[in-house]
Amino acid sequence: MFRRQSAPLPLVPSPLILPRKLILIITIVTVGSVGTVAGLVYAPGSPGLPYLSPTYQAQKAVWQYQSSGDNAAIYEVWYVPSTPTLIIVLAATHPQTHFYSVWTYGGSSPGGNLSIPVYVNNEKTYLVIPASSCPALDQIGPSGYAMNVGLLADSPPGSLSFTYTCQAQLSLATITLGNPHVIVPSLIQPPHPNPPTPRESLNVESFSFNTNNMNLTLNVRNTGSVAIAFASYYVKDSNGNQYARLSWPTDNAGKYPAAVNPNGLVSVNIAISTACGSSCTGATYQFSSGYSYTVTLVTTRNNQFSWTGQR
Repeated sequence: MFRRQSAPLPLVPSPLILPRKLILIITIVTVGSVGTVAGLVYAPGSPGLPYLSPTYQAQKAVWQYQSSGDNAAIYEVWYVPSTPTLIIVLAATHPQTHFYSVWTYGGSSPGGNLSIPVYVNNEKTYLVIPASSCPALDQIGPSGYAMNVGLLADSPPGSLSFTYTCQAQLSLATITLGNPHVIVPSLIQPPHPNPPTPRESLNVESFSFNTNNMNLTLNVRNTGSVAIAFASYYVKDSNGNQYARLSWPTDNAGKYPAAVNPNGLVSVNIAISTACGSSCTGATYQFSSGYSYTVTLVTTRNNQFSWTGQR
């Protein structure tokens, strides 16, 4: 008797079991292929892995243009105390504006050619340069310490210069560089052989009217790069009436201000009416409460600086 035998069962492959390390590697490669990773950003046009966006504990500075030119516009200025780090948030008015050098006046005055190429387009760009030299906090007065900075460009040719104030009382904040951003690691000496022409620049930090209504004191700081001496002044009230002191006596009666060096502070006495004596010409009026007055100071280089304030 023959017994019928069942056909052999087909072989079924066993489930593939991968080593634990190989699974981990595959997972990492899969995550790395995604365009962004949490906490990381890509540099514009850079290949390879993304990098962390730099963060600084910095002081936001009060600043103003010395000469804005037509190369770029500034949004913000920051500096990191006790370091040379200066952060300028700016945008250029021409595509691919090439900045190649920086000059400063004030502090230890760092300056020189930028060690890497810096190109700025017409989008907000974070530029970090080693060009800050704020003094130690105990050397900064209550009104701050002025630093003058200039960026030089050669494509298109031009410059962008501004003044920012180092503060004695700090209120640090966190600033994270957005994209695009450029970090210049160092400046190359010597500076560019054709630095910008020294400029006269003034800031009126405070003022006070005398009780006799015929004298006004302006506390003026030299924020330029050369010493400044004064030659004459004009005073105009809100009705257009004007005094002119074209000959400023250098004796005590004229209260002639001494020449003021860069970053120096000087008190300038503006006298009108009978307090001005025979050296003034023009309308006869006194400083009156509630009225605005414009003072124009003229330097020995024939540069004019105007200030307007209310009694």
